[in-house]
Amino acid sequence: MDAVAKQAAGIGTGFLLRESLMDGQLPAALAGLRTTEESVIDASDATEWQPREWHGVAFEVDLGVSDEHAAVEELRRALRPRWYLNFDTPATRYVIFSGRIFAARRDDAEAVAAASEEARVHGRALGIPETQLDGC
Repeated sequence: MDAVAKQAAGIGTGFLLRESLMDGQLPAALAGLRTTEESVIDASDATEWQPREWHGVAFEVDLGVSDEHAAVEELRRALRPRWYLNFDTPATRYVIFSGRIFAARRDDAEAVAAASEEARVHGRALGIPETQLDGC
């Protein structure tokens, strides 16, 4: 199923790094969550507080099984400070940090751009290198 079909079916999709999670595991309490792809990433731009090898996880959440806002909150609680993840639902684009959530309606390009810039500003304030803020 492609991204457009997933969106139409009420499936949220996202990407995170295992290293960003408090215990390295996707939140077991999040109903409808499943991993769709995993990869190893060479983090040549890692800071001194980040490992040099990352483990990327593409995932999806069936929003027919899990409430969107509850899913976002569960993902937020799973994150370590100074890391973020991306999560897109059919209607909303989220950039989620452990202490802050940026959200914008996907059909409003200006709102998406503004939320993205706010997320990048927040990430910079946390000490995340500019090269790592491409997902905001």
